[in-house]
Amino acid sequence: MKVIICIEDRGGMMFNKRRETRDRLVSLDMLVEAGASRLYIEPYSEKLFRGNEESVHVVENVLEETPADGCCFVEDRDLAGSEEKIDTLIIYRWNRVYPYDRKLDIDMGRFERTGRIEFAGYSHDCVTKDTFRRLPTGERREYGDEE
Repeated sequence: MKVIICIEDRGGMMFNKRRETRDRLVSLDMLVEAGASRLYIEPYSEKLFRGNEESVHVVENVLEETPADGCCFVEDRDLAGSEEKIDTLIIYRWNRVYPYDRKLDIDMGRFERTGRIEFAGYSHDCVTKDTFRRLPTGERREYGDEE
């Protein structure tokens, strides 16, 4: 499964049960990542994809209902315990510091960065998009050693 998340510089995902920020160009890029299949999202994320309803599939529990070969966007769920399901992890970084009370919670030592691009978003001057692949079982590396 391909999982997409958005975080601020310290790994924060949510604050006070709300997304920290949004960027319409990031949302469009997520649809490109999903490719020919639809992007699986939860009801909370629907408003980010207004006008592109045909490209998303709304489900109640995105980590359980996305097929193994599917792509999902996770905003308000913990990822810990789901590492074995995740083949590819895409992280969009806002390159800003925001308050947070939900943080990326998986062991990034189980993933290896395979790509990085930076682009101007709609509301953010610079968005960093990192792509990671899960390492084979038993392998790990120190997060940050991927360069």
